[in-house]
Amino acid sequence: MGRRRSGRSRPPCAPIQASNPARISAIVASPTRLIDALVIETPNARTATLASPSRDGSALAVGQVSMQPGQAGPQHAVDADQVHVVVAGRLAATVDGDTSIAEAGDAVLLPAGNLRVVATEGDAPVRALVSMPARGRVSLPDGSDRGVVPWAE
Repeated sequence: MGRRRSGRSRPPCAPIQASNPARISAIVASPTRLIDALVIETPNARTATLASPSRDGSALAVGQVSMQPGQAGPQHAVDADQVHVVVAGRLAATVDGDTSIAEAGDAVLLPAGNLRVVATEGDAPVRALVSMPARGRVSLPDGSDRGVVPWAE
């Protein structure tokens, strides 16, 4: 199966020339250091917000989630796709009753609207980078709205 093209032509990417520092500073934003990130603590995880609308005006939210062995989040749905990229440990992702195990280097897509549970798998802590469109909302299995994902505000 080949790549699907949108019909629009895209200009090729050009490397940034170090001889033009003004151009580089106009494109590259200041990094968010993990030590400076806004941290959201729950009974099940710790999430450090690296990018979000309230932090840097981003239309995307990116957080680093950390979970200790035996921790699992509650069953819930989010109205936006989320991608979890496992950095360390093993992550069990259950979506609509089907469980997949992801290891360091794996990416897991959790589709919008599907009930999910994210948990550690095994005896090691899990660290994952999570990305989603900003301001995604959380709901519980009974349909009750729990508001915006706190690290994505």
